Amino acid sequence: MGPPIEIKSWTKILQYWAKGDPQARETTKRLMRHRLNGYTAVTDAPCSQLVPELLEIYPDAKVICNVRDPEAWAKSLAQIWSLALMWFLRGVLLPLPSMRHFPSYISLLSVQWRNLYGQNSEDHGVNTYKRLG
Repeated sequence: MGPPIEIKSWTKILQYWAKGDPQARETTKRLMRHRLNGYTAVTDAPCSQLVPELLEIYPDAKVICNVRDPEAWAKSLAQIWSLALMWFLRGVLLPLPSMRHFPSYISLLSVQWRNLYGQNSEDHGVNTYKRLG
């Protein structure tokens, strides 16, 4: 909902992160450092899945891990994904300067989640929450 550079920069970060090689990892961290310049905290995706990289960039950072009801978390996740992956989303969001980039961002976010949590999208609910908790 902010300026387009916000979502575009996170999309670029996720593109490098997905490559997984050492050079791309260094580029990911460099881009994250640049994107987060001036911020004092981050929350939610994609940063919640980039904790190792964040701790390399900011070794003195505090990490706060909250606990949610697994069923409520899974329901929330399912609602977000069902809305985010609607086939007509690109057309609906096209007139909105920042949000027109959301489908590309969410697509890369799903790559990040599959890499971290497993290929089976059915498992990205209660089972994933319990396995990682």
